[in-house]
Amino acid sequence: MEKLREVMEQSLNNQLYQIIISNKRKADIGKKVVLRPYEEKGKTLFQFAEYRNNQVFHLNMEREDAIAHMIELMRQSYKQIEIITQDQCYMALVSKKGRATIKSRPNQGKKIVNLKHNRKKQYILPEGQTISFLVELGIQTKDGKIIDKI
Repeated sequence: MEKLREVMEQSLNNQLYQIIISNKRKADIGKKVVLRPYEEKGKTLFQFAEYRNNQVFHLNMEREDAIAHMIELMRQSYKQIEIITQDQCYMALVSKKGRATIKSRPNQGKKIVNLKHNRKKQYILPEGQTISFLVELGIQTKDGKIIDKI
């Protein structure tokens, strides 16, 4: 587990894209936990998003607390962790006895790290953009707003 802690400490910085913790050991916990960095007031924090049933529960932590929380999750609740940074991808499996098997490979996809906390939603139709055929159909106004018909 010490090698996994070293990888986490090395990876938790502004170059981290996301961490996915999955493959649960217990039935009463969330399906997976996704961690991503974000910046608030010039300080890098880490947001945990736990997916349970049809809900997502968020928890924000500083770096040291986030590492301790991930180690605890891997010890008690989950078997698998995937750490994706801009340069490297790590995959670790943790056994019942706490032994971690870690594999790494270079990140081919080169994910772009977005540290904004309140990110703009990616809608199919961009907000405020007028689409002529939707105006003609009466779905959208000329200034780009969707008409709410009841």
